[in-house]
Order: sequence, then structure tokens, then C-alpha cells
Amino acid sequence: ATDARYITNDLRVKNRDALEAQVQAVFAMLTYAQAVARLTSAQTAYGAINSVQDLIKHPQLRTKPMQVNGQTALIPANPYVTEWDDEAFAATPDLEKP
Repeated sequence: ATDARYITNDLRVKNRDALEAQVQAVFAMLTYAQAVARLTSAQTAYGAINSVQDLIKHPQLRTKPMQVNGQTALIPANPYVTEWDDEAFAATPDLEKP
């Protein structure tokens, strides 16, 4: 915060490579939980990149069933429900065999 190279946004942009190197060096020393705690404490917006397994377990993921090849698969659905939504997605069409 006191480094003259980063006092203004224009200077941060001009010195972006050096600034990014410093930020990366700090984050490289932190666990994921520590990084989240620091960003949250500083009220800094961030986005997490989750694994597929993290997405599947996410409490806000809404799914609907869909018939796929005779089996039921849970497919991600819109995060909101409307009055015209069906309880399930239409079945996938059968693929014609050559």
C-alpha cells in the first residue's frame, strides 16, 4: 500500500508484472482456506474455481431429473423456479444406429 509503484491505478497498470509477481508470491504461501479468510476479511471480491465434485456438492446447485438411455440423470437446472417449469427435463432423444 505504500510502494510508490502502486499508489494509483495507472501506476498499478504500468507496473502490473511486478505487482502480480508480489501477489502470486503471497498467495503461493497460503492454503485455500487462508486465502479465502484474507480476501473475506479485506472485503475483496473473488471467485473460487471449484472441482466438478465441489460443484456437485454445492448447496445452491439445483438439479432436475432427465431420462438418458433408460437411466435417470440429475442435470443442472436454472437456479430459479418458474410456474411453467416441468418437474423433470424431457428425455434425451434416442440416437439412430447406422
